[in-house]
Amino acid sequence: MTALAVAFVVAPVVRLSAASSEQAEMAVQRAIRRAYAFSVALWRLVGIFRLDARGLAGLADCGPCIVVANHPTLVDVVLIGSVLEQMDCIVNAGWTAKSPFLARAIEVAGYVRNDGGVAVVEQCARRLRSGRRLLVFPEGTRSPWGSFGKFHRGAAHIALASGAPLVAVAIRCRPRMLGSGRKWSDTDGRRPAYELAIAGRLDPADYAGMTTPLAARKMTDDLLRIFLEEPNLADA
Repeated sequence: MTALAVAFVVAPVVRLSAASSEQAEMAVQRAIRRAYAFSVALWRLVGIFRLDARGLAGLADCGPCIVVANHPTLVDVVLIGSVLEQMDCIVNAGWTAKSPFLARAIEVAGYVRNDGGVAVVEQCARRLRSGRRLLVFPEGTRSPWGSFGKFHRGAAHIALASGAPLVAVAIRCRPRMLGSGRKWSDTDGRRPAYELAIAGRLDPADYAGMTTPLAARKMTDDLLRIFLEEPNLADA
């Protein structure tokens, strides 16, 4: 429903009033943020889950950065997106083949498709250098139960290319709903409780003097360590 509204209601309106394509993208992203915030408020009101996002209070003040999060449930992007006025995303290009509405929404929001090879890194770095913010799930898909998936090095390469920091966000959901292979109702009758908080920060300047491949590997290892040090995060 959000994709449909963005593609055929929001986008035509903002394109008429925006002075540039970037201003149009920002307007669409603000509309998406409001749609996410409305959805989250509604879900909380009807009792689908509880949410404590007080740990993200400083996220909006981090400036241009790459928000990297674990990915336990299907609605993680909605929860983070509901608190950030501007947030670029890297999206799975395969989604666009399944839904023309979603493809249109991704285009007008200026989100980055993941099928551009190495050009994706420079495309994201250019946005960060212009003051924008990017969300990346380093596992690329939802986290498996009881562990983390393989952390890919894309976020580290983007950080090194742009000079923007990685800000790690820990997402907990107990009991976990909408995890990989799970339904809304797979919670043993309990209401899930989400907790979101900043878990750490990595600055690319701390990896100066290393080759880019070595720095990206070290930065990704350090990122994974941040999440591993969060108590019981993989089980949440």
